[in-house]
Amino acid sequence: MRNMQQLEMSNFEQKMHLEAALFLSNQGISIAELSRKMNLSPKTVRKLAKELINDYQNLLGSLEIYENEEIISMRVRNDIMIDTKLTNFLHSPKLKTGEIKTLGYIAINQPIEQQDIIDFVGISAKRSIQQLFKQNFIVMSKIQNKYLDENGKERKKNTKEFKTTQFFADYFGIENNINQIQEKLSQSISKFS
Repeated sequence: MRNMQQLEMSNFEQKMHLEAALFLSNQGISIAELSRKMNLSPKTVRKLAKELINDYQNLLGSLEIYENEEIISMRVRNDIMIDTKLTNFLHSPKLKTGEIKTLGYIAINQPIEQQDIIDFVGISAKRSIQQLFKQNFIVMSKIQNKYLDENGKERKKNTKEFKTTQFFADYFGIENNINQIQEKLSQSISKFS
């Protein structure tokens, strides 16, 4: 009996640590990173996360925990976030016009290479990309493209590719799903056309 109580307490403590980690993170944390930092197997982290997700759904509070593409996050529920009274409490970054244009182009075309962004927005996009990256609206990955040179020999070229983050989705109160982001942005753009 005592071993069972210790096991349950251990599970409870692990859930508390996972909850605290999610609360302290300003963005989601991957299952792999949680597994490594909490010294738990990915299977255990998934199990704890599912339990926490269920716990929060049953609480009927203003916060939720959710999983999206192997990333576990804590955020204010969307139905609570749309309350205009809460906007006074947001400490959100101020986006400049060029940054908004660049971010919109990235969001609707993601994943997208840096040169394609510059070709559309202009050379000022480089600065906007840096600012958006610093403010955690976008992430970058390095990719390798293959092409044929003028002699027909295969060459490789490294380039940067960008896409939006969970912070971007939370900031705009939408799901972090590329198809939904693109659909929502297309609807918004068509209203102004």
